[in-house]
Amino acid sequence: MPANATTNSTDYDINVLLMTTNSQTENTIVGLSLILSAIFIFSLNVIVIRAINHDKELNKLNSYRFLLWMAYSDSSQMGIYLITGFWTIYPCTWSVLGGKLLGICPQFIFYAFVTTVLASHRMVALLCPNIDSWMFSKRGMKVWLYVSLFVASLFAIGNGLPWSTMLYNPSWWTWGYDGKLPMSGLVSGAAMYLELIGITIAFLFHIPMFLVIYQKRKVGALGKKASLQDFKILIQAFTITAYSFLSNMLFYAYPVFRPEDKYAFWILNMFNVYNSAVNPVMYMIMNNSLRKKVKTVVSQAARSRNVSFVTQTAISNATSSPVMVRARRGVSIV
Repeated sequence: MPANATTNSTDYDINVLLMTTNSQTENTIVGLSLILSAIFIFSLNVIVIRAINHDKELNKLNSYRFLLWMAYSDSSQMGIYLITGFWTIYPCTWSVLGGKLLGICPQFIFYAFVTTVLASHRMVALLCPNIDSWMFSKRGMKVWLYVSLFVASLFAIGNGLPWSTMLYNPSWWTWGYDGKLPMSGLVSGAAMYLELIGITIAFLFHIPMFLVIYQKRKVGALGKKASLQDFKILIQAFTITAYSFLSNMLFYAYPVFRPEDKYAFWILNMFNVYNSAVNPVMYMIMNNSLRKKVKTVVSQAARSRNVSFVTQTAISNATSSPVMVRARRGVSIV
């Protein structure tokens, strides 16, 4: 959610964004935090994408398809944070077009909309399975994907117009709309209401679903395995929604929750960056088979590294022994 709809500190001219208030050390620390975080979170999402795509059972579940869409969105958004990291380390104004292209990317809108649809799907699946069977059928899922992309594209078009621009301000290490343009307030306000209202609805949907699953399991309407799967999906979706709700509240209600200085903006920007890590982290926590695979890969890598180290040490010791030294010098060892 890289848009600040309320702050007036983003009423700036992109051509005069000079880094006069920040030291190079500060810019390097902030830039590296963005670059390393983007690479790390991108890697996490790639693991989840591969895991879901290679698991036939999970691929059949609509909930995991929604989570897969979110993982794709998060992965692409890391490219934007990676670029802004370099932009922060190497201060420059670039061009108006370059800054505008970064602001056009609407992943945060897509993410918020899909989060709301995911919560609606879980509610309908638990309370009205018959409606869920056609509302979220194979064709229905395609419709929801197209609708999500359409809503996101509307905001991309809005930010792409000459009368509204969302930019990254490297002086304050944050994102914001150019308040001098006539449509910036309209586009930013629409984004704010869509995110806050949508995520609030999703949050309210998740709370009673815990009780519904528990009650159905208690009366035997849900088997142990099915209810456990539902709980896993619900916990993951609820955590994603709760984190998004908190980050949106902190971002849009900034006068209440945070001071208006560059360090607060940086912390909030990083908080938004790691919003893209919640989905893969929760997936790994909830998925036992993936955890085992990750542990196996890590242990194999550590084992191969240890074997390589031992081999190199043995070779080094052997080549540095007096006998080998004499042999290399052509001295007879007999």
